[in-house]
Amino acid sequence: MGGSCLTGDQRLLIRTADKTELITFEQFHERFVDGETVRDVTVLSHDGDGFEFKPVTGATKRQYTGPLHTIETSMSKSVTVTHDHPMLVASDGGTAVVEAQNLTEGDRLPTLDSMPANPVGQFDLIEFVADAARFDNERVYLKPNFELETVKDELRDVLEAYNRNHSYDRVHEFIRNNYIPLDVFLEFESSLPLTRAAVSLYTTRGGGQTYVPGIIDADESFWRFIGYYLSEGHIHDDSSGHGSTPRRRLFISFHPSDEPELVADVETYFEDIGIRYRTDTQETSTQIEVSSRVFAAFIESLGCGTGSYSAAVPDIAHDETATHKRALLAGLFRGDGHINYTNHSNAVVYDYGSVSEELIQGMQFLLHSLGIVPSYKQSESEKSTQPAHFLRVSSKAQIAALTELFQPEEQAKIENRLEQYEREIAPIGYTDGGTLSVNVNEISTQQTETEVYSIEVADNSTFVTTDGLVVHNCFPKDTDALRAAARDRDYEPELLDAVVGVNETQPRRLLELLDRHVDVAGERVAVLGLAFKPDTDDIRGSRAKPVIAGLQERGAEVAAYDPSDASETMARAYPDVEYTDSASGALDGAVGALVVTDWPAFGALDGEFDAMARQVVVDGRRIIEARKGMTYEGLTW
Repeated sequence: MGGSCLTGDQRLLIRTADKTELITFEQFHERFVDGETVRDVTVLSHDGDGFEFKPVTGATKRQYTGPLHTIETSMSKSVTVTHDHPMLVASDGGTAVVEAQNLTEGDRLPTLDSMPANPVGQFDLIEFVADAARFDNERVYLKPNFELETVKDELRDVLEAYNRNHSYDRVHEFIRNNYIPLDVFLEFESSLPLTRAAVSLYTTRGGGQTYVPGIIDADESFWRFIGYYLSEGHIHDDSSGHGSTPRRRLFISFHPSDEPELVADVETYFEDIGIRYRTDTQETSTQIEVSSRVFAAFIESLGCGTGSYSAAVPDIAHDETATHKRALLAGLFRGDGHINYTNHSNAVVYDYGSVSEELIQGMQFLLHSLGIVPSYKQSESEKSTQPAHFLRVSSKAQIAALTELFQPEEQAKIENRLEQYEREIAPIGYTDGGTLSVNVNEISTQQTETEVYSIEVADNSTFVTTDGLVVHNCFPKDTDALRAAARDRDYEPELLDAVVGVNETQPRRLLELLDRHVDVAGERVAVLGLAFKPDTDDIRGSRAKPVIAGLQERGAEVAAYDPSDASETMARAYPDVEYTDSASGALDGAVGALVVTDWPAFGALDGEFDAMARQVVVDGRRIIEARKGMTYEGLTW
């Protein structure tokens, strides 16, 4: 890698052993990359027939100066990459790889259209509360769905030793008030005559408690409720009451009179799982309120946000089945979506807008995973504090595919419209010809200086990025990767093997040339260039490594310099090297200098060599100009 990269705000859908997340490249690098090491993580990748999560085998970040290409497609999708980033172009026969600088308008870029499911099944709120620092397990209580009186003998046997540690009969208190503290439950759970599925949690005693099930099923009703919350809900912290712990209330607000079926849907969900709620209809809205620290914290922990500005599709939703994703989208579109029945035709369009870009991006990925290609746009009014983001779903096939998201009355109206379409019109903006794809509309180029990021993905060499677009791996920079790829395709890379042979021998040749002119044992030797190549801080495959190792074997004191941050990474492998902040600092007092990387700045060096004890320069890149008084050896590889 090193040349072909994306900007840090581009997105990836990643999966670890714990969960699936939609994050930016910058976040990926901060969390999963340590020098040359990438933690165990997979990204969503395209294998030609479908989509799967594949391991990330390498990742880099580097400072980049040069052209960036922002590729804008139909359906208002875009991605920003360096000029040589390999893009996938869809054709009737599959896909081809084309560098970004060679894309033309009309090329088709493949997009996400499905995703492997790994549904959570249910949520264990006992485990969630026990692990949450915000809760004190001694002050969280479990109410069984039966009377503890019926199992009092078993309870006393299990808690006999525990009870003796108290000055009063605590087990009697538990039985009389039909509860057990969470800390006691956790300590004796394996022996207690009750299960997690048979209890509800609460945090206040004395009447009026809201009980939350210990286990909540992640079924269709749950995901539709999450959709309602994301579109119409918020969490409010109320510290106006007595006590040191603020009350937390979850609200979902609907129109005061026009959405009774949505109100009933949410009420039915709470009734089915046994959560107490209060519905209040006022002049401007009908509000459903749940007062529960546990439930509010659970919804927040899923990543749903606490209001419209922080709303986001829970990362775990990307692992769900198509049925559950549709349920989530149903809650979203019913709650705050809009069905546009156009006046000038029989067309129907679904629109959704939000001030949360995270929510819209998450919805895009959900829709793409169902084979739906939404268009996206961003707008900002003079009075707004931040831009609004909009999704639009159109074309007869896509509208029909999502009709079930809406209430029966709207479904009938949509279906009536669709039946009146005079003819089948191919969708505008995307192509569904085996590989779902969108057309390149415009490519803008900007000269800039910024940090760019790259990854290598095992096997498929592709990954899904921003707006559901599929791109190729950043080109591998090292010949080992190219040779492996060639052999995977039953091609014997004889030329590459020859190149590797030369590359492997050249560091040794550098050292042999230095040996001709000076004995470096106990002497200072400068190594100029640590990165694999200029304009990157990546040291994988760097020939400076065997050069440094060879010098240290000869007993030399090595001083090294690289214009990038490569020194920080190299220091982990070779901590005994002196890493200087300038070429002159490395050359000062050295009896020899080895040039390994052809940074342009090295070609401008001149008077800096006067500080050397002996001006012996072995130039592996032929970038230094020989001068009077210098012993110069030059070679290239």
